[in-house]
Amino acid sequence: MHYYIDGYNLMFRILRVSDEALSLQRAKIIEDLNHKAAALHLNLTVVFDAHYQLGESSRSHFDQLEIIFSGTGQTADEYIIHEIKSKKHPLQYTVVTSDKKLAWLVRRHSAKTETVEEFLCWLNKRYENKKRTPVPPILKPKKPVPSKKKVVPPTQSTVQECFSYYLETFQKFIETPKQDPIYFEKLPKKRKAKEPLQRIESDFSRWERIFKENFEQEK
Repeated sequence: MHYYIDGYNLMFRILRVSDEALSLQRAKIIEDLNHKAAALHLNLTVVFDAHYQLGESSRSHFDQLEIIFSGTGQTADEYIIHEIKSKKHPLQYTVVTSDKKLAWLVRRHSAKTETVEEFLCWLNKRYENKKRTPVPPILKPKKPVPSKKKVVPPTQSTVQECFSYYLETFQKFIETPKQDPIYFEKLPKKRKAKEPLQRIESDFSRWERIFKENFEQEK
């Protein structure tokens, strides 16, 4: 959206300045509008009447702000109407003025209008919100850590290449945290029950026992 501001209409609506302080107040208004337009990234054109400045029309820029002084014999209203009529897409333009006649003529050419009070209220509100919004810090993307590729010495390699490979492997082995060994509790073995020892009799003892048994039976 591009805004055309009826410059002196804005000044006299909010400041009601005299002709003596006109140039000083105009400079302050231009500076304030430029500061807020730059902060909010707005496209503003301020148009002033020629009867306050003699000579041909002039166009200049004050940083973000475009400043127009209409030429001799042309009012700011006429300049604004001429600009709106020449636009291919007038809906993309808004004229800021509290002059009802100028606003009516602008709307006839399909452009939008806002009063000075409406525009300044909207502008100041957006500017205050902008100041309260913290700007998030720009975080630099973290660089990915390159993964180390496992270097395997080729079949035909020099002594230095083999030494580098085994040195790297040994270093990784040292740096790898060792795990505590797992111990299993040994259960006591079951002892087999001892079989009763069988007494082995000699031939003499066996014959002696049989003789005694027979002797006892004969009695």
